[in-house]
Amino acid sequence: MVKFSKILLVGSLFFGGVLTQAQDINYGNPTVPFGSNTGYEFGTLPTNLPSGGMYGASQDAADYYIQWYQEYVAECSDGRRYIHWDSESDWVSEGVAYGMIIAAYMGDKPLLDDLWFFYKDNANSNGLMGWQGTCGGVQQSGAASDAEVDAAMALIVANYQWPNQNYDDEARGLITGIYDYEIQPSSKLGPYQLLAGDSWGPTGDNVRNPGYIPMGYFKEYAAILEGVDDAQSAVWTNDIIPANYTLLLANTNTTTGLCSDGCK
Repeated sequence: MVKFSKILLVGSLFFGGVLTQAQDINYGNPTVPFGSNTGYEFGTLPTNLPSGGMYGASQDAADYYIQWYQEYVAECSDGRRYIHWDSESDWVSEGVAYGMIIAAYMGDKPLLDDLWFFYKDNANSNGLMGWQGTCGGVQQSGAASDAEVDAAMALIVANYQWPNQNYDDEARGLITGIYDYEIQPSSKLGPYQLLAGDSWGPTGDNVRNPGYIPMGYFKEYAAILEGVDDAQSAVWTNDIIPANYTLLLANTNTTTGLCSDGCK
């Protein structure tokens, strides 16, 4: 596959049989435009970052975004875009959600919106995206929670990037879906731990995926629920976050400090 050149940062390409814009970095004046950050709160930036190009020190990241876009963004016949899986005709929900959070931080609002619409187009009866399918429809309707947690965080970032466009309500709706169907408060097998998906509980199933658990996200969920659903916000803070920290710490490798991908 031919690699993108930097000229495509401001151009378009022939992709998937239709003419479509390569990307829309910093579309619609995001609050924090990609490439605008020149500092790092917890230390100093590396000294070997690029010094030229449209995005300055972030130019390498922009170039990789374009390469990623070319290789993984696909389009159905109805124009809806998604992130393809092993073949261009297949998708998995976590790939779509990864794409959402990448697009939110790149300021690529058109791609973010397309992927969120695609997520909702392929949602199951719980309002959560089926984990695998094609443009022809969902093939595995059970949700995978690693998709939900990233999609919810992408909507929170989008709400900050482009305020007053209903991303906050969308985020709260998806967070409530996670709360209702992918957290099991009453289980004797790890109450308030994140399930692998909405069909993995709530009774008797003791399989967990520590790699699905983003503790920093959970704090943001609690924050965006404040003043709208204070009861649920308090459960995230007082019950869900401590329970999942306990799970992660129980799976920490004594040598590397890393967690297992799966556990009981």
